[in-house]
Order: sequence, then structure tokens, then C-alpha cells
Amino acid sequence: MSERLYETLLRLYPAAHPRDEMLDVLLTAGRPVWREIPSLLLGGLRARCGGDQPLAVRWLYAARAAALLLLIFSAVGSAREVASTWLPLSTMQILVWVAVALAVVSIIAGWRVPAALAGFATFAISAADGVDWRAVTAYSLAAVLLLIPGPPTPVRNPILLALPLVPLDAVALGTEPLYLLGLAVLAWAVVDERVALAVGLAFCVAFLQVIADLPGADARGVLILTGSRIAYVAAFLVVGAWAARRRARV
Repeated sequence: MSERLYETLLRLYPAAHPRDEMLDVLLTAGRPVWREIPSLLLGGLRARCGGDQPLAVRWLYAARAAALLLLIFSAVGSAREVASTWLPLSTMQILVWVAVALAVVSIIAGWRVPAALAGFATFAISAADGVDWRAVTAYSLAAVLLLIPGPPTPVRNPILLALPLVPLDAVALGTEPLYLLGLAVLAWAVVDERVALAVGLAFCVAFLQVIADLPGADARGVLILTGSRIAYVAAFLVVGAWAARRRARV
């Protein structure tokens, strides 16, 4: 019974993992099955989320994942505004969505150069349109992140594809739903810290967008506004970086 259960749990690990050797060790150790289940579940998930990637590659993955988040979130936000008739549907906006789609597909496939070109095209078209400045700032940071050189790193995590679809205002960092979602992302860093790093890098766009919120604000308001953004972004980057360093040492 325990052998069959171990075999089932070991299927969580990638095919290249030494499953047979791990099974032999588990059966030889003779530890209670219930004590092995948590570590096997966590180990299997971790092995499929980065595995033995070096620290530099983890950060590179996070950068491209952050660009993915920014692209999808901004495109979805613009689509919602068009649907609510706040933002007019123009040829330029359609071209932006086409460029976003090309960039997203390239990031998922791990095509760095096409992703960078499509990311820059998204920024250039949206900037030329000039209707939604918040989307422009997000696209600009996405384009910069996609310019970072490095080996092919496909971003195929379904969590990263689902996060931008959550109907939350990325600028209103004090909202309760956003904090709850942030806690969930930080908790997931136990399994895959690259998601926390990606969210932290993506939220750096708040530093660009905060400039528009400053006119008319008093000194205390500026301090609170800036501090809230720094604290929120730093939480993801600090937790993600700490977890990434620990995993890289193992």
C-alpha cells in the first residue's frame, strides 16, 4: 500500500527526476507514510517550478513573467474600459492588442527576440495613441524587462496567466482584496518564489504611475502614497529574493 502511494506521489516529479532511486530510499527508510507525504508534495511542486535553475535564471524568468503580467493586465484593463465606453475603440487600440498577443505568445514560447520586438511595438503604438497613459507606463516597463538578455526561459505557469485577469486596480494598493491576493502570492513563494518576484517587478510600475497622483497632495500625503507603494513592492521582492537564494543553495 505504501509503495503504491509513494509511486503516485513521485509522479509529481518531472520524468527526468530519479524517481526509482527516491522510491528505494523511501521504502528502505521505513518512515511513516504520513510523515513523508508533505515533503513529497512540496518537493514535487518545487521540482516542476524551476527545479534546479540557477539564481540568475530565476530572476530572468521573473523579469519575463513580470512583463507578461503587465501586458495582459493592461490589455484586459483597456478592454474593460472600452466595454464600459470610457475608452474609445480605435484602430490604434486594436493594433496594441495585436502586439500584446504576439508578445504574450512569444513569452510563453520562450522566444526572447520576438517577445522584445512585440513588447517594444506595444509600447510605441500605445504611446503614439496616448489615450490611456497608465497602460503606456505599464507597456514601457514590460518592454524594458523583455530587453534583458539571457537563455530561452518559457513562461508557462497558469498562475501567471490567471493573475492579470483578476479584476483589481493595480494602483489602488490599499484595497483589501489586493492585500489578500498579495498574501496568497507570498505564501506560494514556498513553492515557486518566481511568482512573487514577478509580481514585485510588475508592481514597480506603480513608481511610474505615482507621479500623476502627486500634484495637489501635501507632504504627508506624498509620504504615505510613496511609502505604501514601496512597502507593497518590497514585500514581494524581499520574500521572493530570500526564497530564491535559499533554493539556489540547495
